[in-house]
Amino acid sequence: MCQWGAQRLAQALNENRSLTSLKLDGNCIGNRGMKYLADALKINSTLTVLDIRTNAIDSVNLDYLAKALEKNMTVLKIRALENRQPRAITVILDRNLAALMKQAAPSFSYSLKNYPHFIPIEVIQLILEKHLTGTRDEKIQTLKILRQLTKPPARGAQ
Repeated sequence: MCQWGAQRLAQALNENRSLTSLKLDGNCIGNRGMKYLADALKINSTLTVLDIRTNAIDSVNLDYLAKALEKNMTVLKIRALENRQPRAITVILDRNLAALMKQAAPSFSYSLKNYPHFIPIEVIQLILEKHLTGTRDEKIQTLKILRQLTKPPARGAQ
């Protein structure tokens, strides 16, 4: 794919309304390609999982990604640098997961509007991890979210 393919992909992500998971490991997108993707993530509101391992992306450009993610509330998991990611990215992803949990738990009205057709397994794994390691209140919230995720759709709903 390289950087030019990443540029085209970033343009598509700006208008994307359905893609929730993107696996780009080993595509040689490089630093310039990472900047294109990071800029797209400032706008994109559907992507929840991004895998960018083995793409020759340096720490400066991962920091650029972290800055871009400050404006994104839907990305919940990023695989970077063979599972070593900057602390700033981890903090932002934790913020996004906490926001999802807070929004889903109080009234069950959230109905996963950002994920209507497909919930990536990584999102469910993150919720389960939070359940196993969280406080008592977080565990209660995660159970409510998991119930919401496994609730069958209402009759006539799409």
